Amino acid sequence: FKKYDNNDMYIRDYISPTSWGTWSKILTDYNYPVMVLKTQSLDVGTINGNSQIDMTIYSGAFNETQANIIATPSGLLESGLVYNVLFSSSGVAILRITNITSSTITLATRDWRFRVIREVI
Repeated sequence: FKKYDNNDMYIRDYISPTSWGTWSKILTDYNYPVMVLKTQSLDVGTINGNSQIDMTIYSGAFNETQANIIATPSGLLESGLVYNVLFSSSGVAILRITNITSSTITLATRDWRFRVIREVI
């Protein structure tokens, strides 16, 4: 929990199904994770059954590979698809979309949001 009027962080323990412990300050002047947001429209096209496609995303905002990156599509993906995103090098991320079915799947063009998160303490 972060208090609304400062940057102190608090935590409390869950004791039982009906009881919580008291709040304890764990950090003072916590610096928020750095979040970079990039939205990009992607036309992935067709993915054959039991195969994958890699989409390369370039951004100067992706300037480090030691951070975490999260990708989220705008709307539900077609059934039978799973995805992951990772840094391949500084400034470059790879969105891998995998078709886990035996049938071909055609993806609709959609926006993807990419967030880079790095803790700064």
